[in-house]
Amino acid sequence: MSSVKMEDFVSLLAQLSSTDVRRFRAAVKCPSPMNCLNVTLRPPFLESHLSNSYTIQSISRVVNQKILKASSSSQAIISSFNYTVVQRNLTGDGHARKVIMDIESLYQAVVGDNSSHLETKWAESIASTLRIDIRRIKKPSVARGIIYNFTVTLPFEEEPALSAEEITLMLLESTKYGELTLLGEKGQPVNISPLTYDNLVELQVIKGKRK
Repeated sequence: MSSVKMEDFVSLLAQLSSTDVRRFRAAVKCPSPMNCLNVTLRPPFLESHLSNSYTIQSISRVVNQKILKASSSSQAIISSFNYTVVQRNLTGDGHARKVIMDIESLYQAVVGDNSSHLETKWAESIASTLRIDIRRIKKPSVARGIIYNFTVTLPFEEEPALSAEEITLMLLESTKYGELTLLGEKGQPVNISPLTYDNLVELQVIKGKRK
């Protein structure tokens, strides 16, 4: 399977399973003599996206009902379909994180004269993309440069324990794959530099000595 045919195959699978093709990443043909294809399904990053579990069900239906074979002009036949859950490599430190994002745009053109409004709007966009509680994002601020800083807090007692460490890694991935969209004051998309681990600062509480 050539890279062009592989791309067409993934696009068709996305279409038939009603999945945004941008959620399929890192498609790689298995080494010979195996005749298979490995592809990573990214988490949903738009409100219209279904969860990964529902998307897997949709893909399974396409495969089991031979819909892909009937719709493809090629001779591609899927004999089996398997998946594994990708686990992030976490340290489990239990600390909050500070995020430092670089925006490749002119400050005045993007922020204008109302930085506080934009700080809140960007925090809401990040929370929506990652599907987290907006309360997990604290102290958002925009500095000239453009640098957007905020803190990801520890989880609340009443919510599932999604750590600040994992949330910031999710954000790193979303900037890497171009899934995060932030809009300037006039509604224009801004250019976000992909995050690296250097942009994620672990916040530790320094306990003072008792006198």
